[in-house]
Amino acid sequence: AAELTEALIVNPYDLEAASTALATALRMSPAEQASRMRALRRRVAESNVYRWAGRMIRDAAELRGSERLAVRLARTFGGGSDAAR
Repeated sequence: AAELTEALIVNPYDLEAASTALATALRMSPAEQASRMRALRRRVAESNVYRWAGRMIRDAAELRGSERLAVRLARTFGGGSDAAR
């Protein structure tokens, strides 16, 4: 929901809010509906499983690099074996 900012976010258990969101959607001009849908489709197409997996791998690699740096610094500046954990 945080990424799909063009969407009308609704708690399906809140009938009042769902009703309000539906009324809002029905009052939107066709141009606004189309604009929102284009933006939502673009964002969903860009945020696919491959991008997610790539970010996970990149983040893991960066974390591993940070851990290696911490170990080297601990060894260099006398942190002992406890600092490497």
